[in-house]
Amino acid sequence: MSSVDVGCLVEDTIVTDVGRSIDDVCGMDEVKAALKDHVISPLKTGSLTCPLRILLCGAPGTGKSYLVRSLAKDILPVPMYACHCCDLISKWYGEVDFRRKLFQHAASRETGAVMLLDELETICTPHYANLFEVLIEELVKLPPNVVVIINSLRPWTIPANFLPVFNKILYTPVPDREARANQIRSLLKDHLSPNDDDLGILADIAEGLTAADITCFIQEAVKKPVRDLMEASFFVEKDGKMTPCDADTEGCIKTTAFDLIDLPDAEDKVSCRPLSLSDIRECLSRARPSTSEEEIGQFEEFLRQNAR
Repeated sequence: MSSVDVGCLVEDTIVTDVGRSIDDVCGMDEVKAALKDHVISPLKTGSLTCPLRILLCGAPGTGKSYLVRSLAKDILPVPMYACHCCDLISKWYGEVDFRRKLFQHAASRETGAVMLLDELETICTPHYANLFEVLIEELVKLPPNVVVIINSLRPWTIPANFLPVFNKILYTPVPDREARANQIRSLLKDHLSPNDDDLGILADIAEGLTAADITCFIQEAVKKPVRDLMEASFFVEKDGKMTPCDADTEGCIKTTAFDLIDLPDAEDKVSCRPLSLSDIRECLSRARPSTSEEEIGQFEEFLRQNAR
């Protein structure tokens, strides 16, 4: 792998998707406040005088990477580099150069930089024990205006000699009721406008679900009118368009969406029914939390023992 290739790989790690701000992320108010105080404000004002290395831990799907990548807009023109921890290791020639070049590239930025290293647990095995000594050396060499944020799904697997590297540990919890309601409102904004009472009911049904769980099941619900359209056997004309209906609906005809689609100007003659709250309730009611109480307990115990 040539130095040019390595340089291109490093450039590719710079986050260019800066469409959302940290304030656009639902929930996680304590974590967002900490990132604003310790990362955004010091970088924007140039007041970072001490190295800042943050461990951001939380169960899968709680939005760790999504949240950190949202910083990219708030810290402009300071760049953000993002890669997986497993990208820092390889038996192949040249990829050691990538790790070294990545750290050097970030350190050379006069504006400072943020480095996001994702999924630390992927290298938390005895096989990579020596790598942590190398990473400690690389991190120590970074100037104070380079902030390092490392994400982990299982922080209790981090080697004991590496934990002291972090001077701040943050936790992304499973969303609370308010965060769930706000996320559901955001996901439905282009499809449905439930009132606060309905949002509260949906948030209660989604209790225990992670942000990723909620996104998955809301997206499934949004597709339900389309599935019903394709599976329907009876249609009735409403406002000049053929809409799925029950067999006992007055004026209905027996046909399929595939037959209707073959008609001239089909796009103007066939329509899905509107998305309903019952669609959302049905999908959320089938959901099961992807994070167990036992796993949440492990995070709480880790935070109790390593609070900083």
